[in-house]
Amino acid sequence: LGLVYVKFYRAPQCTSATMMMNHASNNEDNDNGRKFLEQYGLTDNSITSLNLFLQGYKIGGTGITDFAKGLVENWSLTQVELRKQEIGKDGAIALGQALKQNRYLRYLGLGRNKLCNEGCVAIMEGLRMNQTLEYLDLEWNEIRDDGAVAIGEMLKYNNSLQSLILERNKVKAKGALAIAEALKVNEKLHNLNLGYNKIMNAGAAAVAEALTVNEALITLSVYLNEIRKEGGIALAQALRKNNTLQSINLQSNRIGAAVVEWAELLKMNATIRELNLQNTLVDEACAERLGAGFRNNQSIMSLNLARNQIGNRGMKAILSGLKGKTALRYLDLSGTGLEGVDAVEDICELIELGGNLQVLQLDDNNLNKKGIVMLCTRLERNVVLHSINLDRAGVTREGAIALSVALKKKSYWLSLSVAGNKIGSDGIKNICLALRDLTSLTELDFSENDITNVCEDALYRVLQANPHLPFIRLKGNDIARDLPSGVLTRALAEQLVAVSGALTGEGALGESAAADTSAANQANMNSTAGSNFLPTLGATPHLNGAKGAAYQPSTNFATNNRQSYTAAYEAANPASTLGQPPNRNLTPPLPTTSGRVAATAHTPATSLANHSVTLPRALSPTFQPSMVPYKSPVRPGLSPANYTGAMSPVKHTHTPGTLKRLECNIGKLTITEDQLRRKFNQLDRNGNGWLDKQEFINVYREFENFGVEQSDEKIKSIISKHKMFDDGKVTFDEFCIIMLGLVQR
Repeated sequence: LGLVYVKFYRAPQCTSATMMMNHASNNEDNDNGRKFLEQYGLTDNSITSLNLFLQGYKIGGTGITDFAKGLVENWSLTQVELRKQEIGKDGAIALGQALKQNRYLRYLGLGRNKLCNEGCVAIMEGLRMNQTLEYLDLEWNEIRDDGAVAIGEMLKYNNSLQSLILERNKVKAKGALAIAEALKVNEKLHNLNLGYNKIMNAGAAAVAEALTVNEALITLSVYLNEIRKEGGIALAQALRKNNTLQSINLQSNRIGAAVVEWAELLKMNATIRELNLQNTLVDEACAERLGAGFRNNQSIMSLNLARNQIGNRGMKAILSGLKGKTALRYLDLSGTGLEGVDAVEDICELIELGGNLQVLQLDDNNLNKKGIVMLCTRLERNVVLHSINLDRAGVTREGAIALSVALKKKSYWLSLSVAGNKIGSDGIKNICLALRDLTSLTELDFSENDITNVCEDALYRVLQANPHLPFIRLKGNDIARDLPSGVLTRALAEQLVAVSGALTGEGALGESAAADTSAANQANMNSTAGSNFLPTLGATPHLNGAKGAAYQPSTNFATNNRQSYTAAYEAANPASTLGQPPNRNLTPPLPTTSGRVAATAHTPATSLANHSVTLPRALSPTFQPSMVPYKSPVRPGLSPANYTGAMSPVKHTHTPGTLKRLECNIGKLTITEDQLRRKFNQLDRNGNGWLDKQEFINVYREFENFGVEQSDEKIKSIISKHKMFDDGKVTFDEFCIIMLGLVQR
């Protein structure tokens, strides 16, 4: 009898890079599609990104046919932006055929191409067979219900798409129902943007039903969809059964009294981190119920209540519920009817007890002179807040002086907006004097403040001291009458200084500062050349392992991708920076929903696996009472420091460590934020957002300690090092810090 031994080897994981190399080596005759793509910038086989929108093309239906032929044979491109290329239906059919065969593309932007239903159906046919595309932008393409039905069918088969942008189309309840049915079986889609359609209550109810069984969706945007009370209640009730959704945008839906149901949800939900209730008819009574909900909630990191007539009494209840919440990073109270010192007292108390609040929006509230002075006095002692918006908030010359005193004591400040306050030249000069001592400022708005030419030197010196500040907004001031779009850009300031001889002895804005800026721009471009511009795919706070570690939310996916491309392009082309800069105003953090925009403007990451981005700043667009949500390009880097843009061909480079590698570490330790969140939720059986201290000690004892058993006293001493409050509870932030301490051993 002969014995036959068969040895099985696990096949190595096939990555995009290995697929490209294998494709190249096995197909030497393949020109990588360069025959069709070379005219659009694919000049060699190491280029991974093309952005025809920034390059000024409008290739139309005929051009896209050739482009699609190139994609069929291409194995190097992973990111393609075809926004506003007039593709049309015929071009979409050709592109759909290409997607059936292309195995390397990961990002595809097709916004504003008038694809209509027929074009959308053709694209979806291609994606049913495509298993590599991860991000698809179909914004503003006149897609109706038939197209949405095709999207739903695609989602049932496609196992790669993680982010889908459908905002500003014409999807109604029927289309929403088809997509919702697909969400019940789809296990891959993380980000869905249905903003600015007309799904109404019926569509909201269908999506709500899907959320009760879906375990993949992380961010959902349904802003401006004519959802009323019934739809708002359905969504809130569905989230009682959902433990994965982290961000939801309900902006500009008149859900009104349904907010009471959301208040009850907040008492028991421990996963929602970003909640956008801007312009949703929240009144004083609803606000009081919300405040009660926040008292029992430990997960909210970003809260937007702007444009609701809440008033002092309602806001007092909300701020009382938010006190002591260490998770809160972003708070928008713009235009909520706050008045006088009483409102400011509650805000100041939150600043002191809020712990980690970093961005505060107070524009369009009448805080008056005494209130502003009180707020600024409290800011002097706060070391966490780095961005504030006081547009049209009653800042006077005295308030500006108090603000300058507070800013002089700051070593780190990112964004300041005081537009529309009529401060006057003297007050602005005081603020500029304080800002000259900073080097971190990235956004500054002095619009409509009666500033005259006597402030020229002060403004130039602010630009000189802050190399990351690209421009200062001065619209509506006498000093800005001859400035393009009322904006003083760095490049224009350097020219004016060179001509007028201001800042004598220091060159154009100071030669050293200019050199530093040039070096920074060059470094940014170099880093850009080695990374992709894919938006982040999830909302995950990034802990730095210390108390009050900065929360770095991932921001919305596709809402303002195009403007951010423009911002990156202008930064790379000095000639264009003399014109009007991109409208880079503040929007809140997190993934697809928050803040001043339809769905929080997303900030691209350096890699698809990198889930952390920078926080937003405190600039905001002038309030417009219309129902159309604000559109603001990337800030919330809101201007990302390392934005990659793809305005020019990008070559391959190796990304150091990815989240996947961290999760699969040799010690099998809980390291990434997703792992930490899953473990915390597993231990938090009652879902109250915290762990019992003794219970956590029992869990901690289970962890490997190199074979040495630890006593209760030893474990308690370890935990006490990281405890923020001695209340017998372990919050998620404390849990993360303790767990990461294990990793460092």
